[in-house]
Amino acid sequence: VFRKRIGIRRNRLRAALELMGSRAAGSGAAPAVGSSRGDLGAELTATGWQQVAPHVHVRTQDADPPKELAAAACLLPEGARRDDCLFYDTETTGFGGAGVVVFLVGLGWWERGRLRVQQVFLSDYPGERDFLHYIRDAAARFGVFVSYNGKAFDSHVLESRFVLSGKTMAVGYQLDLLHVARRLWRGITADCRLPTIERHVLGVHRSGDVLGRLVPDLYFDCLRSSSLGRMPEVFLHNRLDVASLVLLLEAMQRLMTGRDLGVATDGAALGDMLLQRGHANAVDVLLGAYQDGDVEAGRLLSLHHKRACDFDAALRLWQDMFDRHKSLFAAVELSKHYEHRRRDYHTALNYLLPYRVLERALGDGSELGKRIARLRRKIGAGALAAPRHSK
Repeated sequence: VFRKRIGIRRNRLRAALELMGSRAAGSGAAPAVGSSRGDLGAELTATGWQQVAPHVHVRTQDADPPKELAAAACLLPEGARRDDCLFYDTETTGFGGAGVVVFLVGLGWWERGRLRVQQVFLSDYPGERDFLHYIRDAAARFGVFVSYNGKAFDSHVLESRFVLSGKTMAVGYQLDLLHVARRLWRGITADCRLPTIERHVLGVHRSGDVLGRLVPDLYFDCLRSSSLGRMPEVFLHNRLDVASLVLLLEAMQRLMTGRDLGVATDGAALGDMLLQRGHANAVDVLLGAYQDGDVEAGRLLSLHHKRACDFDAALRLWQDMFDRHKSLFAAVELSKHYEHRRRDYHTALNYLLPYRVLERALGDGSELGKRIARLRRKIGAGALAAPRHSK
């Protein structure tokens, strides 16, 4: 793997050096300011791109909107609407390091009920300042930035390019759908890459999509040859990524408003997210997941009842978890209840005794060991304090 990575980096460096050499060795005049090198500008224009600055091209298209919109914007910050969202995705010359350049940005937004996708393409490095300036202006009117791993990668790469060019860009609230996807489907899907989640949640199967790891080399080939080559595949890949962000956000929000998407979902995680947002159907989601065998959902639901001081509901759930699933968590909670609320130390200890083997393995210093020892002391103290009756 290490040698493969070194080889990929060597090929990219060789391509960049060849490109620099071809520029220096050319005897003809340099391309005029405002034009793209070679026939690249003509190719872009012929495929619907518009040049807005030297080496900066833009193409705006309509995308298919979701067939069904969520009843509420559950994942957005309070007061935010769909029209406040900017969906974005970047294509870069690498996947880490200070020298990574963003050469393609896909932007999506709602406009009068239509879904618009605009792509901004940097056809050569000298246009980067204008490229960044255009992106900053295009994003200025939005308050919520929706991405997939953008919080950890895309936004940081863009920020570094702005800093290096002496510019800044204000980024509003960031909603990274990768974080939500990991909570809802980690352990259910093979991984949480966007194509995997697309297949599982949206039923979208991309055919002939370019592999993400090939994208940097395809861009270098484009620069070296002054021809688009396979870049239309990269443009399509980026456009599909942006469109999928819109579809995925709506699917997640429908799920959180009680709609059944017909796909396997981590019920405990979904219920927990609903609880955190104060949704009325959170209890039903957690109870349904527990009844389907998800013990974690039972744990979360019981703690919700406990915080609400509904101890009867919590006790019923803990007892069921203890009887059916031999839950140590439920045993400890039952023991706490009988020790502190009922002062019934024998019953409190009896719930923990089935876990004596675990107590010995963990040692007397463990929380379980300390709890058992304390209950035994209380029982012993109670026996000593009991009055003696003469015969």
